[in-house]
Formats: sequence, C-alpha cells, structure tokens
Amino acid sequence: YKTVETRLYPLPPELIGREIFIVESAEGKAGVSAVGDEVSAGSPDLRIVGTAVFSGFVRYPDRATWEADEYRHRVPSSSPYGWSDSKTIYGWELQNIRPLAKPIPVPRMRRAFRSFFALDMADGGANLETLKSHLGAPPQTNQGGSIPTINLSPFMHGTEEEQRQVVDAIAAQCEYIGFLRVTWDDFPTEIVAAAQDAARRMFECSPEEKQQWSKSGIKKVTDSYTSTGYR
Repeated sequence: YKTVETRLYPLPPELIGREIFIVESAEGKAGVSAVGDEVSAGSPDLRIVGTAVFSGFVRYPDRATWEADEYRHRVPSSSPYGWSDSKTIYGWELQNIRPLAKPIPVPRMRRAFRSFFALDMADGGANLETLKSHLGAPPQTNQGGSIPTINLSPFMHGTEEEQRQVVDAIAAQCEYIGFLRVTWDDFPTEIVAAAQDAARRMFECSPEEKQQWSKSGIKKVTDSYTSTGYR
C-alpha cells in the first residue's frame, strides 16, 4: 500500500502528528472535488473509513525524484494526478493508518482548507467520542476518573442516529471498562437507594450474623449440580 499521499500543496504544520479521519466519497473528475463545502450528517455519498497520521511532507524537485518515489506514492505517470512540470507536487508522509472494520456515516462538517473538513460538533463533543469509539478509543471518563453514565433514553425514544450513539457508547465501555453505569428518564432512584442501603446494613453486620446467610456453611449432600460456594 502507499506510504505517501501526494498533493499540490504542503501539509498544514498544525496537522502533523494528528489523527485525521479519512472520508471516502464517490468518484469524481480529476482536479474537481466531489464534495461540497458544506456536508450534512449522514450524507449518503460519504462515509468515514478510517484515520491517518502524517509525520511530515516533502517537495518533489523534479520528475526524476517523483518517478523514483513511485513505490511509495503509487501514482503512475499516466495518471491525471501524475507529474507535471507546471505544478509543484508535495508528498505527505504517512506515519500510521487505521482502517475501520465497518465504515460509518459522516457527521455534519464544513470545508476548512482545501481537502480538509472541520467536524461540526454542537453537542459538546459527544458525537466525536462516538466516532472515536469505532477506532478503538476508550470511553471518556468524567472528571476525577469516574465511570461515565450512559443515558439509555435516546435508544428507547430517539432517532436512529441517537440509538446508534448509545450502542456505540455501550460497546466502548464493555470493551475498555467491562461494566456499565446507565440511567434513563424516570429512573427509579429510590429503588437503587434502598438496595444500596440494604447492602450497606448487611456489611455492617457482625461476622456471626453474616455467616448465617453464607452458603459456605451449608454442606452439599447430593451429587447433583449446585452453584459455587457449597462444600
């Protein structure tokens, strides 16, 4: 695969070393963008297929240098994107590529500079965390490192996109944390409080009182299957 992406302009220095989403679009004409300056969320002709990180860029001084580097940029001389004496061509050096196992829809975005688009995240970054979860990013924790709480209400009553975001958040927590903290509209907080109070009172009992409720004190007298904890 290619290790250099060729462009007619240098890579912006502020993007060197940063993970950039790769958006796949329909095939267009050479030199003409197939994507408008404003993109709506879930645009059917676009999808995110992975990310790329660039370590820097080089300027090709002449045709010979360009052709000698074809094994990296993979652009044949016959391509409309091939060498031209009237243009300056740059090679953006790829440091890392991470493909998605399954492409995902694009969020709302707008053209920021040439082929770069800025994600329009008006929700405080929640959608960005959802995108990152597809790439193996651990779920963002609340201040102090506590487990984030997932609100299940959008899954039960929201749009298809909101339902997908809830599923993605749950998947990320299951993979990276191993258990969940959830809530939903009209969550019965009084029942949870009662259960926590009962558990607290149980742990405050003396060892003798706790032993009365322990399975370790019950001897198994048959050969049938029993759950763990019996002797």
